[in-house]
Amino acid sequence: WWCQDWVVFEVPPVRWVSSDDASVAYQRFGDGPVDLLVVHGVVSHIEAYFELPGFKGFADRLGQIARVVHVDKRGSGLSDRFAGYPPIETLKRPGNGDCSTL
Repeated sequence: WWCQDWVVFEVPPVRWVSSDDASVAYQRFGDGPVDLLVVHGVVSHIEAYFELPGFKGFADRLGQIARVVHVDKRGSGLSDRFAGYPPIETLKRPGNGDCSTL
């Protein structure tokens, strides 16, 4: 009901932030009173999520309660890939980078 596709929601532009020697893709939307970092599971593509049934309605509702930063982890989606195997410390960071600049 609150995740219906008929919701008019403008898909936010993709932006990039530098993380070590690569770029991490993210989107910002919403004007709620709290900040929320959304990092999806193993596989993600922030633009493709908006093509899923109900996701625009979900994002619209989420944006009413939070200022959302929607991130493609490094190595997935629109973010740069790793060259070789990354150290575990890199993988443990939220969004695989420095979130203070988002």
